[in-house]
Amino acid sequence: MRHSGYLVDLGEKKEVEAVQRLLDLQPLSEAFIGSLGVFPSFSWYVLQLRKDRLIRAKDFEGDIDILAGKLEWRDARVVESVHKEIARSHPNVPKGFLNYFAASKVAGNSGILWPPPLSHLAGVEAKCSYLSSDAHQITEENMKSKKSSESKVHHLRAQVDNLLKMGLDTVALLDIIANPPASGVNGGAWITALSIAISSLEAMMPTLRNRLPESLPASHWVWSLGAVGGGDETMRGAGAPIELKRGAVNPLLQRDRGVQAKRRIVEVMLHEIFTQMPPPISLPVVLVDCRACNKIHGVNEDCTR
Repeated sequence: MRHSGYLVDLGEKKEVEAVQRLLDLQPLSEAFIGSLGVFPSFSWYVLQLRKDRLIRAKDFEGDIDILAGKLEWRDARVVESVHKEIARSHPNVPKGFLNYFAASKVAGNSGILWPPPLSHLAGVEAKCSYLSSDAHQITEENMKSKKSSESKVHHLRAQVDNLLKMGLDTVALLDIIANPPASGVNGGAWITALSIAISSLEAMMPTLRNRLPESLPASHWVWSLGAVGGGDETMRGAGAPIELKRGAVNPLLQRDRGVQAKRRIVEVMLHEIFTQMPPPISLPVVLVDCRACNKIHGVNEDCTR
């Protein structure tokens, strides 16, 4: 994905850009994405998807920062055949690279089943706070955009609960903490960046502990992202997402007929959206609900305004 600048300097674009960088930083993000019940490198993702594309109701406004689901192959036997072919011609290739090369080749030959199955849907609500660039100390007071007031905590919980009421299988709250870039000689810059990320996480913990009640079956993760001078966090960064609260499969899908009905609507609308798009030919499949052109397209595609 294309990135520019440090998160801490991106103003109102912090959350949108942070979510894109999260998906770009595999395997750092694998534990978090895997906790949602999807496969990090073999899944589809739609970023900033407007809820009214799925359910047209007053109670479902705003957007979903990440909506994710699993992919399937059109014919798994083809993948197995390509895998064996590459293994024979390149016997010294490590297994991880072998799997990647085989999957990429099959995907490039239109081997991904499209529209994808919708049996498992995961949603993420993301919030991005940051350490002020002019802060002389890393303290709770110097953390900005914490969304810690009673009204904002109430709104945040309502947003997470809203994803559950849409009928998504798994839901997560992801707190992202952006930090100013660190400097240093050789590896010292990365050590300093990680130290800053850990300290800002500690400063945010009083706020984070009050985010979600235990009764809400959503997971809660935090990603304090260290930055190193000389390139944005996707090239020169430190830190990985940490689980603060484990979630559970959405219990409303088993007992609430209203939620079950909404889930069926969501699946119908998603199927219609995906049907109108060309089958993807690269992995993972990352799409964005673009505000500039009002269309859903690949996150790196130039939109038609």
